[in-house]
Parts: sequence; C-alpha cells; structure tokens
Amino acid sequence: MEFAKAISFNPADLHQLVCFVVLTFALLSHAPQAQAQVVGKGLVSYWSFDKADVEGEIVKDGWGKNDEVFFGSPKQVAGKVGEDFQYCY
Repeated sequence: MEFAKAISFNPADLHQLVCFVVLTFALLSHAPQAQAQVVGKGLVSYWSFDKADVEGEIVKDGWGKNDEVFFGSPKQVAGKVGEDFQYCY
C-alpha cells in the first residue's frame, strides 16, 4: 500500500490558478464599500457614534446643536459604517 503520492502540478493549471486568485482579489478589492448616507433636508440631528464625536458620556451632534448624554455603559464597537455602541443588558 502506498499512502503518500507525489503531488505534481501542470504548469498550465498552476497558471490558471494564479490568474484566478489575482483576478478574484482585484475584483473584491474594488467592490463597492458601504457608505453612510446622510439626509440633509429636514434633518434635525445626526449622531455618528464615531470615537471622534464622543467625549466621555456626551455624543456630539454632527448636524445641529443637540448633543446628547448616553446612559449605561455601552461598549464602542465597529458598526456597518464607522463605529457604534453595543449595550449589554
């Protein structure tokens, strides 16, 4: 019985595999990224919850003058776009 066999690659198959990997990487790296869309018309307040807009327990309003204080002890985590708060109850 022979348990180990030598693995050999045909150069043409290896070339196709390398091309496939490179092409896949190129396509995925240029795929559209999620972007936040802010509605300007009629907007009263906008809280991004990003670290730059949070000072202690105060979340800065990026649009108006309605800074808010949050309650509890949320953990700042990565969101779909930017950062977010995670509350554990």
